[in-house]
Amino acid sequence: GGANHHPHFQFGNTGGGVSKGNGDTRTLHIVNAETCRAVSAAVGVALDPRRFRPNVIVDGIPAFSEFEWVGKSVTIGGVGLEVISRTVRCQGVNVDSREAGDSQYL
Repeated sequence: GGANHHPHFQFGNTGGGVSKGNGDTRTLHIVNAETCRAVSAAVGVALDPRRFRPNVIVDGIPAFSEFEWVGKSVTIGGVGLEVISRTVRCQGVNVDSREAGDSQYL
């Protein structure tokens, strides 16, 4: 690609990222800490953003605003990313990785 080309990064599942690119797609799971705080307040359960197994946690942007990134390019930490879908999480988020047993089901 040209000077403005950057690899494709998917905001979603690994399998979908591989199928949507031309071999240069790599999946990054991005979680917004403010969205986690909003969901925590709504359900009355403290949720750590790490529970959702992200590669990147962003903070300082409004809750749920990251959903508007789909189909757009964003820059995080000086790296250009193309956001191509929302994340679908498996049942693994029902277990807090910091604890040995099951936690609140989400």
